[in-house]
Amino acid sequence: MEIWDKFYYAKYGVDFDYYPRGRIIYNLTEKTYYIYYDKCLEKDIEKLGIIPKNQNVKLLNDFHYKCHICNKNYIV
Repeated sequence: MEIWDKFYYAKYGVDFDYYPRGRIIYNLTEKTYYIYYDKCLEKDIEKLGIIPKNQNVKLLNDFHYKCHICNKNYIV
């Protein structure tokens, strides 16, 4: 958030959570990738090429990753 405020807010004029986003985490114990993503990215997630082939992957929606469209409480 601090990086966005310092370098990008002036350029884009919106907060960091305005855009769809996500996070990829690898669990060493389970040997599993956890991909948390905004619902708006659902149709594009395979096109983005971020799902590793021949690996354990769990795709999850998370309330932390909601853009202005998905978050009904978002204030512009």
